[in-house]
Amino acid sequence: MRRDPAHQGFYVVVTREGEPHRFCWKIERRKQPMGVKITECGYPSFAAAYAAGRDALKELLERIHDEETKSA
Repeated sequence: MRRDPAHQGFYVVVTREGEPHRFCWKIERRKQPMGVKITECGYPSFAAAYAAGRDALKELLERIHDEETKSA
């Protein structure tokens, strides 16, 4: 994952919602709202949900970086 200072405010949160023993991940941002919700549920464990959320965050940050690079 890139450690660009502009992107360090993003993080993954894992929660339990819905069915027992089902976990969800969501990406949030400190200091200012994102304007969209990025979340997915249905994972059998905290570790599985966290790993999937971490991968989604990595992809999100790469896309943001690519967009910023194109517009610069």
